[in-house]
Amino acid sequence: MIQVLNKYDGSVLVELPLLSHVELHDLVDKSVKAFTLFKKSSLNKRKEILEKMIASVKEHEEELALDICAEAGKPISYARAEIKRCIFTLELAIDELDSLEAQDSKVKAMGNTSQKLKTKRFPRGPILGIVPFNFPLNLSMHKIAPAIASGCSIVIKPNLLTAHSIVKLVDLWNKFLPKDLIQVALCSDEHSQELVESDHFSNLSFTGSATVGWKLKSLSKKKKVTLELGGDAALIIDKGYDWKKEIDQITNGCFLYAGQICISTQRLYIHESQYESFKKALIDKVKSIVTGDPLKEDCVVGPLISSTHLKRIKNWVQDASSKGAKVLCGGEILNQERNLFPPTILEGVNEEMILGCEEVFGPVVQLYSFQSFEDVIHEVNKSRYGLQTGLMSSSQENIDYAFENLDVGAVILNRVPGYRVDSMPYGGIKDSGLGREGLKWAIEDFTEPKLLVF
Repeated sequence: MIQVLNKYDGSVLVELPLLSHVELHDLVDKSVKAFTLFKKSSLNKRKEILEKMIASVKEHEEELALDICAEAGKPISYARAEIKRCIFTLELAIDELDSLEAQDSKVKAMGNTSQKLKTKRFPRGPILGIVPFNFPLNLSMHKIAPAIASGCSIVIKPNLLTAHSIVKLVDLWNKFLPKDLIQVALCSDEHSQELVESDHFSNLSFTGSATVGWKLKSLSKKKKVTLELGGDAALIIDKGYDWKKEIDQITNGCFLYAGQICISTQRLYIHESQYESFKKALIDKVKSIVTGDPLKEDCVVGPLISSTHLKRIKNWVQDASSKGAKVLCGGEILNQERNLFPPTILEGVNEEMILGCEEVFGPVVQLYSFQSFEDVIHEVNKSRYGLQTGLMSSSQENIDYAFENLDVGAVILNRVPGYRVDSMPYGGIKDSGLGREGLKWAIEDFTEPKLLVF
């Protein structure tokens, strides 16, 4: 059994049974059987199922938000936003069903002739989705929704720290879903590896840390693999840009949900002409951030997911400070019992410090000043990660230069890097991942095109 805890007060929310080795193999067999039946389903049938799933989420919307708030320590306003995104993600899957209709086309052939083709996408097989703690439902939807639209069965392996909400939701869905179409695998890391190595899954869709993701890819054999990994996202504030109107957005982008978002701003690069005024404004703004109980409507920084992460972040800040970095605010554990770490700002961080080369995944941001725009792009690119970068600039020349030269999956203009629309192709390069999420792209991954030449 595992206990899923309330991350703020430590109380037990629920006890859930872990699967044994035999039960895990039985779960995989059930997924294969479910796929054999469901792959023949009509698009109308898939639409009907998705509509019922949406209705169920809407019916239990506030209940699910409260579950996420408790098990993930996520501020309640942000938890409610996650449930809204779940509904939208499922709706997007319905929108993409038309792309699975057979398409007639022509291609050029020799002798100035053309050849008629019919193309149709077919489901590839059972899907294995592995999901982290920070968005336990919406990141599951980014695997479940395209699987159902594609005609695939799916097994979701959640993080055991936040397994309650997805288990509850799938139990609700199982009242009307085809048998074993969506299953939740509660298992140890060792058994998770067995799932990845299983020949019965056609795809692995993983969201989590770079270390784990690349290891699992090496074990995945012939599966098609999508990795949505982490990053140390940067925000560049260019010379002459009026950042004052964006200070609330910038602060939120650094510290919302205690920075436990893979595109949370970790590195802030400010042109030297505005550096000191920006630093003062950010420090002043941090003083008004509400830290503590995630059930409070105005909470921004709730508890970290575990005491292990609390200690890690404290150690990383201490390491940077001992090597010459300056802590401008925060830096000390706020409440050990409740795993609270305050919004923390440092300057003088470099690559000799772990904060300067790794993803912190906590409420910690580093400030840097720059002179040359070309130089700051070079500095951002030195990271081993490449997920998203925010750029606040009024210079079209610099915008174009950044888009052409930043080594990231997306450049977010005049916003913080922590911006994602669930319909967009989301993902990174370098150690930040492989492939793209987003309903259109996931459905393409979960299906295989077949040609009829006539």
